[in-house]
Amino acid sequence: MSQNTSKLCLHIGHHKTGSTYLQGLLHRNRAVFARAGLIYPHDPSDPSNGKITSGNGQDLPIGSSNLTEYLKCDQIGNLDLVYSSEFLFDRLTALKGEDDLKILMRDARAAGFTQISILLFIRNPITHAASQYMQRIKRDGAIGKISDYFAHYDTPERVATLMKAAATVDGMTIEVRNYERHRKQLASTLCAWLGHPEIMLAEPAEGKINRSLSHGEYVMQRRLNRHLGGCASKFLSDPLCECLPQVEAQHLCPDHGTQQAMLTRLASAFEMVARYVEPTEQYDLSLMPPELPNSPFAMSKEQLELAIDMLGAEIASLRKTEHQAAQNSLSGRARQIFRALPQPMQRALRKILFI
Repeated sequence: MSQNTSKLCLHIGHHKTGSTYLQGLLHRNRAVFARAGLIYPHDPSDPSNGKITSGNGQDLPIGSSNLTEYLKCDQIGNLDLVYSSEFLFDRLTALKGEDDLKILMRDARAAGFTQISILLFIRNPITHAASQYMQRIKRDGAIGKISDYFAHYDTPERVATLMKAAATVDGMTIEVRNYERHRKQLASTLCAWLGHPEIMLAEPAEGKINRSLSHGEYVMQRRLNRHLGGCASKFLSDPLCECLPQVEAQHLCPDHGTQQAMLTRLASAFEMVARYVEPTEQYDLSLMPPELPNSPFAMSKEQLELAIDMLGAEIASLRKTEHQAAQNSLSGRARQIFRALPQPMQRALRKILFI
């Protein structure tokens, strides 16, 4: 019997590094990858037609005793398994250091895998913090200031902790790529990591997926978040980004003092990451031109019409529900009054009203 040499391949993001695009590639080219010995299991959130997805790894039970059985269910022979989700970065960095990573490696071996290969895209801190802030406005119902977000941004620290812990785990490798140096060749970077640089992939039919907000969309969404919180995205930012993918995204940046304060606070994390990452893939610590939230902005006719249509449809639905509730309440009150009448009067009314 031949020895199993299959790999567990995890693309873990992190957030705002083209993950949705890569998940669209993996989903559309499953047959191509299968011929190369790579299995991309079913994605529970269908990435077809430009829908926002978090990949087929969003339910992978990292840190759970169920992981081995979960992997065995998806495994086919000696083929490599490929999972992708930016939320895997969150789960891996939530583990308690190298001991938990060694348990993860043990569970993978119990499922028949000899290696865990991880692809991690990092992003230059200023642009990433700005993009993450916009994502929180777009999807999480946030209303805070960008300066406050920069003051608490910690992704490089989490990257450093993960890299340091993984370096001690036999059989686990992390390939780090700087998204901003690879963003125009993400497909070839993905295939090279998987060991098949020769594979030619069909692009997702839906084109640009899960774009960020424009300045005008940001202003509207942040205001709507004040009223609706976390559910506000389904009425504005989700349809805008899915139906108008061609709109150019804009990233706000705070003043240079706020940017520099963040870089200074994270200096030790940058030094730690540099120990494990190739020189060409390391962070660029350049400051970005400030573009503050109160800067002028414009919105197109299509953006305004879609926003009004979505909000108008929701208002109309709420008014209809309110009207039906009022009718039901009135009808219930009428029945109560009818039942309180004497029986002869009830019979007389039934004859008159044919009920």
